[in-house]
Amino acid sequence: MFDEEFNAVFERVYKVNRTTDFSEVNHEKYRVTLGIDARNSKIVLEQYYCWENCPETRAVFLVYEAVES
Repeated sequence: MFDEEFNAVFERVYKVNRTTDFSEVNHEKYRVTLGIDARNSKIVLEQYYCWENCPETRAVFLVYEAVES
């Protein structure tokens, strides 16, 4: 993934997280492998997380695969 692709995905994920009715988001499709970040050769994932008051407290993040910390 190059910067333009990464920015487009980031914008889409931002819109997903701004959705007030999260029932419209199919969280079962997540974990999605998006590609390899051209800047550092790490695999980029789109991942759904839900915590505490799930499903009210939830978000979709862009993360690197296999990062320890």
